[in-house]
Amino acid sequence: MTIQILSRKDLIAKVKEKPDTYNAIIINEPGNLKEVEESFQFCKSYFYIEFWDTYSAGKDAPKIEDVSKILKWAEDKDDILVSCRLGVSRSSAIAYLIEMTRSDNAINLIDVTKHNPNLLILRHGSKLLEKNVTQPLIDLFAEKHPGSLYQQRIYAYDLKAFKG
Repeated sequence: MTIQILSRKDLIAKVKEKPDTYNAIIINEPGNLKEVEESFQFCKSYFYIEFWDTYSAGKDAPKIEDVSKILKWAEDKDDILVSCRLGVSRSSAIAYLIEMTRSDNAINLIDVTKHNPNLLILRHGSKLLEKNVTQPLIDLFAEKHPGSLYQQRIYAYDLKAFKG
């Protein structure tokens, strides 16, 4: 069972290269279906969902129900490609959570020079999986990328999320 984190562009290329091979989770911005719609036919199966990466007012942020649906869909899937626009935030958080349900090696999916897992998705994941999913990321970023803005953000977010 493999999980790969990809940009939207890379996912489209990969599923076209090997049709009916991959199960895909495609996270898209609301109202932007046209850009990814053609890739659906090349997927073994797919889960398509729309939400923004940001928490700005008036934007559809990821909801706990969204994360729950994705985790449920992925339960019996292998060879999963997880994509968002750049393959950095939303997709890395979702891939990490899926792998956390399968093994103790989820942290190996995260490349600190490339990925910044979405903190709201991680918070939802902590509630759904009933454990602190951010601590391994805090440790990873502290070791491999100390002082990074992301490491500081995730640590502050983690403290806020898990205090009372």
